[in-house]
Amino acid sequence: MNARTFSGLRGAAVALVALLGTTAILAGPAATSAEAQRTQRHSDRTVRMTLVVESPQIEAEPDENKRTRARRLLAEEAAERIITRLKAIGVKDPRAIVTPQNHIQVVAPGAASAQVVRGALLAPGKLEIRPVSESSPHWIELASQLPEGIEVRQNPGQVSPDRVHLWSADFATLHRFTRRLALGDTRVEVFPARDGWRTLDVGEVLATEEDLTTSELRSSPGGIPFVQIELGSDSAEKIRSATSSANSAPLAVLLDGEVVSLIRRTGGQALELPCPDHLRSHLSRQAWAAQVAGRLATPIPLTIAELREQ
Repeated sequence: MNARTFSGLRGAAVALVALLGTTAILAGPAATSAEAQRTQRHSDRTVRMTLVVESPQIEAEPDENKRTRARRLLAEEAAERIITRLKAIGVKDPRAIVTPQNHIQVVAPGAASAQVVRGALLAPGKLEIRPVSESSPHWIELASQLPEGIEVRQNPGQVSPDRVHLWSADFATLHRFTRRLALGDTRVEVFPARDGWRTLDVGEVLATEEDLTTSELRSSPGGIPFVQIELGSDSAEKIRSATSSANSAPLAVLLDGEVVSLIRRTGGQALELPCPDHLRSHLSRQAWAAQVAGRLATPIPLTIAELREQ
């Protein structure tokens, strides 16, 4: 019997806590002791999974022959993009074979883990770059209405009473509360801090995946992985204009609806997406960078499900 794991960050396989490596943080120093052994085994590991692409539009087609051909074409297109994503995360000689049933059999030799491969493949790759607002006077106004487990905190390095954010030790508590709010044009996102979770107020979209010209998984001289992207000239100019002030706030990088990085330095058309500060172990940073780089390598605006044997 087959079970399905669907794409999208709301699925457990590619949830925000997986993408941002929260489990690695909870593991603490003990995770580091096993890190070398895991890395040594990576070259011998092959991740295999079976995927299926689903389209309500195709399934609504009344002509069975057209429906069959469309399913095949869709699976073949998805397989090509899957190969592109796997190569982007460093998989050597990846394969994505379309079966007669239009399933996609994925073979990823030397991949870090099945979880990393899922995180890189089972999401559309929708990118938004938005400015972060440093001023949030609404949190002061709502301070008396905050539920237990949420508090107002000052932004680091700021003293103005409106330079604040909400904080909670629990992601779900903060996420549920912020989703109930109606703050006009203000969009509130939840992002991990070193000791919990905090809110980010973000502005209008400055760039999307359609503005990307290249993306690449890279490492700093110290071995810390990051993702470098390059934007088209028009979107790069919009970002330069939005960050021209010496006191400009960072840019939030949203990937499939979740903030995955904060850009604090901007310049030309190339931007570096750093790992979130709370990721301490090299293993968690590598997992984060691979999943982000994979999704940005090419969009897959489809519903993809993994078939698992039960």
